[in-house]
Amino acid sequence: MVRVALFTFHILCVGIICLAVHELGHGLTGLLTGGVLSDFVLFSVKPHVRIQGDCTAAEYAFRAAAGSGSVWVLYFVFLLSPLRARVSRMTSDLVTSFVFVELLGWTLSSLFPTANGDDARAFLGASGVSPYVVVSVCITMALAAAVILRAKPPASAAAV
Repeated sequence: MVRVALFTFHILCVGIICLAVHELGHGLTGLLTGGVLSDFVLFSVKPHVRIQGDCTAAEYAFRAAAGSGSVWVLYFVFLLSPLRARVSRMTSDLVTSFVFVELLGWTLSSLFPTANGDDARAFLGASGVSPYVVVSVCITMALAAAVILRAKPPASAAAV
């Protein structure tokens, strides 16, 4: 019972950290592009950052992509750093799952547009980039991560 509780707590902590990095990426780029943060919601069914202020289409596209982009930048740093060998296999796998879900979201949102606003749709609308370019970038990032994962195995599976 205690082991299940610790496992659940571990999943929640890693998920909250990954989600916070995502939302902080939006917030930081909002500030860098002259915006003002008016809302930062992390614990919600729909976490979000609301940025007030005018911006160009390129700045808006940058703000939209920055959430997932910040997660992926930190993920590649994590993969290439000695820190990966010091964290548990479960932590490494949870972080990997989170970032690949990010790519899946961008891929699906690019290929199958819906009325719901999300980062990928906002980016595509503001940047004018082809959805197929976004999907190609997502596939390239996934392949690069897979190569690094195979080349640098994480800490032993016995560590939890």
